[in-house]
Amino acid sequence: NSDAPADNEWVPDNKFTDGEKIIEMPLVSGKIDTTDKDGNPALHEGNWYLYAKSEDKSGNATTTLEKRAFTVDLNNPSISVEGLVKDKTNILSDEVGDAGYELKVTVSDTNDVATSNKLVVNVDGKPISETSGKWIIKNGNTDGKLKENNSIKVELIATDIVGNKTTETYYLYNDTLKPTLEITAPVEAEAVGSPTSSAITIKGTASDDGYGVEKVEYVLYSGDVDETTQNPSIIKSGNEEVNSTNFPLEKKGEQWKIAASTGMPLGDDEGQMTLAVTVTENKNDTHGGRTTTVYRPFYFDKANPNLDENGIGPAGKTTNGGTEKKFSLSGTSSDSNALESVTIKWKVGDANN
Repeated sequence: NSDAPADNEWVPDNKFTDGEKIIEMPLVSGKIDTTDKDGNPALHEGNWYLYAKSEDKSGNATTTLEKRAFTVDLNNPSISVEGLVKDKTNILSDEVGDAGYELKVTVSDTNDVATSNKLVVNVDGKPISETSGKWIIKNGNTDGKLKENNSIKVELIATDIVGNKTTETYYLYNDTLKPTLEITAPVEAEAVGSPTSSAITIKGTASDDGYGVEKVEYVLYSGDVDETTQNPSIIKSGNEEVNSTNFPLEKKGEQWKIAASTGMPLGDDEGQMTLAVTVTENKNDTHGGRTTTVYRPFYFDKANPNLDENGIGPAGKTTNGGTEKKFSLSGTSSDSNALESVTIKWKVGDANN
């Protein structure tokens, strides 16, 4: 109470006669009135006022009261930051605006916070200022700024009314990039397959330095397919569509692949195919979850081409070539998928020499 005590609030001390008087009272956390184990009043946290007066044996009393104000504060202030976890890397993306990222910080204390400099914010060792009641880390690529695709260290220092301090550290990573994806097999426009196999190994890498990779998925389409293709046809193996649900991928670190023991089935029909692989990054609440898709065209061709020569025949032919001294060769060549070329070679001598 900052007002002078009423007559019934005074506590007499008849044992005190002269000299120095020491009053000892226990201090307790919180702001609830309490007593010590002996029932004596204890001082909880808050602002207190001590009044003293003296009176001699003749009843003469001091006309001016002695008053002292003091504060009891046993605890450090508390810091709360909305949406962030201290001592951990916090991934950001679309929470970051054009001006930067707003730190929504609350500083509290069981007694009270400092009247000035109650909170200091350092970003990579450089202090930033509060603007219109907001702590905003501006976008940029220098210390003191929110760097793209790089980790920054944010140090918060809170001070209460008696000078107790609390320091907390947060790490922020502004992830502006989608996950990266590479298909290493099959390669672009590769011809795959053999007379004894209708399956291939697919593999590649997927990474994300911010949120990290959640999953890698694929679908095998018939024909030449890209992101603009409407209602593409999915290849089937038996009654099952060829995708990562029915024929799962294995993932270890940044590497992904389909099990070499099974391979990815290619169905029954040869021809051009398109492998579509999608990587998805992890989500943080409603943020993140971006995807990257790569389309890889290739050819399934397990049969050898057909070749037929009908101008000379397998028995051979002898001719003087006429006046032009030349042979005439003719025939057909075909493939169940597509031909690349027909090559003709010759040499002087018999078939064994």
